[in-house]
Amino acid sequence: MAHHHTKTTISSFLTSLNNYLPRLPFHHPAAPFNPAPSDIQRARFLLLRRLPIELVDDILNLAGYFTLISSRSIVPVELQNASMLYLLSPPILHRVKKLIIKVESYDKGWSVYWHYHCGLHLDSWTWFDAKILRGDGTLGTECRVATNRHPVMDWQRHEVTWEADHEILKALRKGDRIGIWAEARFPGWVNYVRRAEMQLSCWV
Repeated sequence: MAHHHTKTTISSFLTSLNNYLPRLPFHHPAAPFNPAPSDIQRARFLLLRRLPIELVDDILNLAGYFTLISSRSIVPVELQNASMLYLLSPPILHRVKKLIIKVESYDKGWSVYWHYHCGLHLDSWTWFDAKILRGDGTLGTECRVATNRHPVMDWQRHEVTWEADHEILKALRKGDRIGIWAEARFPGWVNYVRRAEMQLSCWV
């Protein structure tokens, strides 16, 4: 409870702080504020007038005062016994503090192991991987994002959140991208994909 109150107080303070940062004029209701790296640097500069750098960075991190970079695909795909890069982030130029991945998909809808594995991830051969795509085109660290339950023909919503200590985020280099691969292995296995998105919270 105390942690939540502290975060709410800091978030309110930073919202007030944004009033001192340059803004472009607008004629429509304002969208949720997404600070650019330059906004984060200005906020740090203002806070450093009264606080030490260690405390300033702790405050901004606790408040989640990050630049958000989002990618999304809503292209329907029916992937059979294949691998496909379905979603790719822009080049990543700053440290990533958090990555949220959401996928909507389902398996082929039948199985010879119906009575044993119905509704389970066990022995399902349709899934999604996240992989680092280096600037030279080579692949770096990869991790499983989600596996479809089988045999289930309803759309399944998968969501994962990876923090800064996750192996993929720790392995990122400047200019890398993160890709989401849809996978289906062996004849007869089909990965039906409806959409995917990812959101990166970046720190200067």
